[in-house]
Amino acid sequence: MTWEGNTVVSTERLNQALGLKPGDAYDSLALGKRLNFSPDGKDVASLYMDQGYLFSSITPAVKRQPNGSVDLTFKISEGRAAQLDIITFTGNGKTSTQSLMEAIPLRPGAKFSRAKLIEAQRNLALLGPFDPERVGINPQPIMRPNSDTDLVRVEFKLVEKK
Repeated sequence: MTWEGNTVVSTERLNQALGLKPGDAYDSLALGKRLNFSPDGKDVASLYMDQGYLFSSITPAVKRQPNGSVDLTFKISEGRAAQLDIITFTGNGKTSTQSLMEAIPLRPGAKFSRAKLIEAQRNLALLGPFDPERVGINPQPIMRPNSDTDLVRVEFKLVEKK
């Protein structure tokens, strides 16, 4: 396995997240899950998103060998880092925005993190006044070509229990 283009995450950490070792059977579906959005959040794309690289992409290339094995090369385009911009809440008629901000691990100006975004959603679902099945997240990327970073505005859509 070879990684190309990675500067933010080490090759060792990428191999660990991928969970494959030389000699393992090649399974394209399992590989896709380990690259992008595994339910446990321990996939390669999540590693980048937790470092603020929301816009990274990974392209795998498979080269079959005469002995039946495959060589895997992963080309990574890390993109630019993203930081949080404005965080808003809708549907919170009875709960103050201040108390909602205190319940989540996100702050404007911090680097984007998928893990913290999911933690924030979970925290809001557990607060009590909201329907836990209907806590939505609406991230809105803002590209800034003349800046070192891009921005992400985050809107949490809440529905109060009746």
